[in-house]
Amino acid sequence: MKKVVTIGGGRGSRAVLVGIAALDIEITAITGVFDTEGPGNQLDRNLNILSLGDIRCCLTGLAQNSTSNKEIAALFSYKFSPGNTAQGLNLGDLLLAALTSTYKDPLAAIQQAEKMLNITNHALPITLEKADIVAHFEDGEKVVGQSAIDTSADDARRKIVDMSLNPAASILPAAEKAIRDAEIIIFCPGDLYTSLIPNFLVQGFREAINKSTARTIAICNISKEKNGTNVLDASNGMRELLRYSELKKFDYIICHEDDQTLADSTPEVDEGKLQLLAKNVLIRNLISTEHADRHESTKIASVIKEIIL
Repeated sequence: MKKVVTIGGGRGSRAVLVGIAALDIEITAITGVFDTEGPGNQLDRNLNILSLGDIRCCLTGLAQNSTSNKEIAALFSYKFSPGNTAQGLNLGDLLLAALTSTYKDPLAAIQQAEKMLNITNHALPITLEKADIVAHFEDGEKVVGQSAIDTSADDARRKIVDMSLNPAASILPAAEKAIRDAEIIIFCPGDLYTSLIPNFLVQGFREAINKSTARTIAICNISKEKNGTNVLDASNGMRELLRYSELKKFDYIICHEDDQTLADSTPEVDEGKLQLLAKNVLIRNLISTEHADRHESTKIASVIKEIIL
């Protein structure tokens, strides 16, 4: 059974995991803990515990296989409606917060959640150390925290030139081992500067990626995101990932077809530019039939299956 590691944020990782969870592979989903947006993360800050909102997304994605408890998975995704004190919270955020407070250990909390969901694959935080992401803009300004970076990067004329963590954080040993043991590493789609790159900033991550013998797969974003990606075409986004990962090339880049009917919302796709960044470039129809700004999980899984099975 092939060992596959996914790396990304919450929503992007979930889109990939929902599709590949049914494949006969061993998955470890690694995600960041730097999210500051939303009621769930406000709850974590109030309780002084690690932000596990993106872990919840990974868990619900992994729960889409034949053996998982679908009813519990649905509860993990249940969001309280406006008009009450829990408005905007996912039940999964509350459960993970309760488990963390009970066990005094976020890893134990995640393991218990995996048991509740009856999933055999695993989700891991990239680090157990709290840190803020810092965006360094071309004009010299430093902006701290995901929410503030999102707001500052709304202006497409402003360019992020560097990213860092404050304070520095070290990779979780179990995450490092998963990366080094992996046969396939998938870089999921997602917000470039606030979901994906923060993982790369953790001390030990780049070393683990570069020492790994795994084949690497990077999935391009479908929608033009905030955080500067609204001024990037697909190749520029991939180039940034290579810069922060210190990889020379990806083994595969999976990218959506350049649909001119969605030109205002999707990044430009130049296959020639992408071929300079990967040994193989696969251009496919990946766009969801229900949401034009999202990937279709089954379509992603179909392409990944071509590569790994």
